Order: sequence, then C-alpha cells, then structure tokens
Amino acid sequence: MSDFINDGLFEIAKTKNYILSIQVCLDGFSFLIVDPNEKQIVAIKNSPIKISNENLLARHLKEWLTSEALLKNQFESVRLIYYSENFTLVPKEYYAEKSKKFGFSAS
Repeated sequence: MSDFINDGLFEIAKTKNYILSIQVCLDGFSFLIVDPNEKQIVAIKNSPIKISNENLLARHLKEWLTSEALLKNQFESVRLIYYSENFTLVPKEYYAEKSKKFGFSAS
C-alpha cells in the first residue's frame, strides 16, 4: 500500500492545525495526520520499502521526505517514531510515574 488515504475531512490548507506523525523502520516509512481538535486521524500513507540495514536508513528517509510534497507543509507539531531492535516506545503514563521516582521530567 502506498496510496494516500484520507477520511474526507482532511484539508491541505489546514495542515498548521494538524499533528504529523512519521514512523520509520527498516520495512519502510509511513505517516499519519491527526486533527487534535477532533481527536481523529484524518489522513494516512504507508510507503513500504525494504532497507537492508540501519546504516542506509537515513539516506532512504531523506529521499522519501523529499519525494512527499505534503510533508513540506507546516504542521502544528511533528512526531518521529523510529522502530528498531534497540528501541521501545514507553507510554507517557508509565514514564511519568517512574520519572517522579528518579526526578526526571515526563514532558
């Protein structure tokens, strides 16, 4: 799947109001666009590509970001999520609880 899918409510002129979330892994790249006011995903795109090792990931990511015209727009915020064997997402609620114990900030 490499088609751009939107829910019909997505407006390219309103990207400054949306949150862009980019997912990066060795199987390819994807993004989703969230309307934080409506609390819903308004657009998504998956671009599968097989990347042989993590050393080539940055080069392929740069090429992909350059080829996706929509990603050049301004967004309210941009999140990058990188998946690898050495990285795991930790829910904010869990991190916030543990950070208090060790004196770290959860924001």
